[in-house]
Amino acid sequence: MLNAEIKIFDSTDSNNDILKSTGYDGTAIYVDDGNRKEMYVISQGSTNGPDWFFNAKGVFFITYCSFQSRFDLVL
Repeated sequence: MLNAEIKIFDSTDSNNDILKSTGYDGTAIYVDDGNRKEMYVISQGSTNGPDWFFNAKGVFFITYCSFQSRFDLVL
């Protein structure tokens, strides 16, 4: 048996207005066994237009940051 603190968070329980407006649906499982802390996220997939827009923003932001980091190394 796993001797750990386990917490389960569902996106529908969030009070975050930005998260609510995206339509995101997912669950996070937090596990702390005293030696390490881990979080597992189970996404339910994109459900509507605002959710797809939110996902696309993240992809472009990460790509932009990655490009900027490589560009700064060249300079």
